[in-house]
Amino acid sequence: MRAMNYSAPFARYLCDVVVIEDFKDLADVLAESLRESGLSVQVALDGGSALEIARHSTARVALVDYMLPDVTGIDLVARLRKQWPNTEFILLSGNIGGVSADLAQSLGIRMFLNKPVPMRALCKAVHQLLRMPRSAASAGTDQRNWLSLGIGSPRHHALDPTGNVVQMPLAPFR
Repeated sequence: MRAMNYSAPFARYLCDVVVIEDFKDLADVLAESLRESGLSVQVALDGGSALEIARHSTARVALVDYMLPDVTGIDLVARLRKQWPNTEFILLSGNIGGVSADLAQSLGIRMFLNKPVPMRALCKAVHQLLRMPRSAASAGTDQRNWLSLGIGSPRHHALDPTGNVVQMPLAPFR
């Protein structure tokens, strides 16, 4: 990964993924799994750190925990969306009670992933988002363009990008 130069006045470092997760051990596991799949990764352990990263860099995908110590993931995505209009967001949580798919879609959250996160499925989902042309990935709130794994989908079924229901494989959390 290239070193960031914060002194350059308008320099913006581009990375593949920013992991925003307050549980450090999980953040490290997520980052390492994504790095092993060939992606550049930055980690923030709270919303404030994520906003600081956003001041100096741009991410192609952001994995955002729903419950952070200083902000909810939904509120953070709304704030980050202003600085990262072309970033794809994935919301991670063990419990997101009360967050509707409509709200998530209106904020441009492309996917929910339930914790514990199946690493192979996570890496596959991130790579899939990175391969999608921006116009297809951000085609509004069309249900066919929204993916879900675990949350809001019975028995770990999900919608693929064409709107077909698919069975998602579960890998044990490592």
